[in-house]
Amino acid sequence: MINLFVLKETQENEKRVALVPDEIKKYLDLGIKVFVEKDAGIKSGYSNEDYKKENALVSENVKKSIKDSDIVIKIQKPEKKILNEMKNGTILMGLLSPKKGSPENSLYNKKKISAFALENIPRITRAQDKDVLSSQSNLAGYKAVLDAAHEYSKSF
Repeated sequence: MINLFVLKETQENEKRVALVPDEIKKYLDLGIKVFVEKDAGIKSGYSNEDYKKENALVSENVKKSIKDSDIVIKIQKPEKKILNEMKNGTILMGLLSPKKGSPENSLYNKKKISAFALENIPRITRAQDKDVLSSQSNLAGYKAVLDAAHEYSKSF
């Protein structure tokens, strides 16, 4: 069985979560066991109970969950201590901000971590459903219009 672990975001203003409860069934149907770090969805409006209702396992032992996981997902790049906990051959997915000569690159190589920087998925029709930049930009634009409508209610 493949284990997938959803890490909680630690950056102060990051409110997104890498996997919402509604999507968990898709992974379970593929035979993937889903673990979610305790309170990973809180800032996005999802409780630990929301994840449990969808048969995800909520983990308080992050270190053990990372070591036991085949796939780790996170919105922002994980801290070095998290990378060090990953077992060899782990798949890591998220907005990883890859740069040539980045210190993480040597750690990815050393631990044979397959790191997928989702922001580098090409912006083409075939990959449109995986294009995080377009979807997040679209969402930000929508939010900006809602904020403007709230601020300037006479115009709307």
